[in-house]
This record gives sequence, C-alpha cells and structure tokens, in this order.
Amino acid sequence: MARARVDDTASIRLPDPLPPGDYAWRIRSVDASAKPGPFGDCLAFTVRPLAEVTAIDTAAANDTRDVTFRWQAGQPGQRYRFQMSRTPDFRKTDVDMLVDQAEVTLPRLRSGTWYLRAQTIDVDGFEGPFPAPQQVDVPCRWCRIGAGAGALLILLAL
Repeated sequence: MARARVDDTASIRLPDPLPPGDYAWRIRSVDASAKPGPFGDCLAFTVRPLAEVTAIDTAAANDTRDVTFRWQAGQPGQRYRFQMSRTPDFRKTDVDMLVDQAEVTLPRLRSGTWYLRAQTIDVDGFEGPFPAPQQVDVPCRWCRIGAGAGALLILLAL
C-alpha cells in the first residue's frame, strides 16, 4: 500500500509509475490542528499496459501504388498517431494521422528519405512516448524506368 502525505497542495505524484493492474484510492483531510477527518469513498481505476511502437513494417515503401505501414497492435480500444517527416527531428510533419488500427495506408510516396514513427494513445487519452524514428529510403520511380529504357536502347543498338 502506498501512502502519500500532501502539505498545502491539491495534487500528489507518486515517485514511480504504477505497474499495470487494478487499483483503488481514497483521501481524507487533516485540519490545522493535525486532526484527521474520515476517509472519503474509495475510487477504483485500472492502469493498462501501454505498448510502445518499436518497429514499423516498411517493406511496402517501394510499392508503386498505395503503401501500407503496419506495426504491433496494443490493447483493444487504443489508438495510434502516425507521423512522417523528411527530417528526423519532426519539426515539420508531412503526415500526421490518428488511426484506430495498427496500420496506415498512404498514396504512393515521393522518392527520397522519409522518417516515420507511431505512438500509442490509450482509451483515456494518455499518449505514450514516440520511439526513435525509423528511416525509409524510397527509390526514384522515374529513375528505374529510365534505367530500364536505357538498357533496352543499348540492347537494340547491338
């Protein structure tokens, strides 16, 4: 049982986060002469595990059509924020979406380097941390077409 003493404030922060599980809390007042009052009603709450998105499947990034990124799903009811940026610091995001499933589908990506990340958002609105961004390099589609056409012209010239 954790006990906390609060002096002249209306809030308390535990020194360490609670592990996932079911909990209950109650409170009582203490008057100026240090006489405690009765405890209030007990209130129950649950701390749910909040999975961090550690890996996003980027295999589809080279597709020439729609691209779907997927990651490990968390608990039922949790949502996700998916972001993509051209820079690893995410000062400017090119994609910033809230999704209900552990995946997002985007139209064909422009070539170049992209950074992506996703965070878990619990049913009560608590937002987990963003992990380190992942980097994906999307090749130039026209370069591939041009290289193929160039090879064909060389073969025809022989």
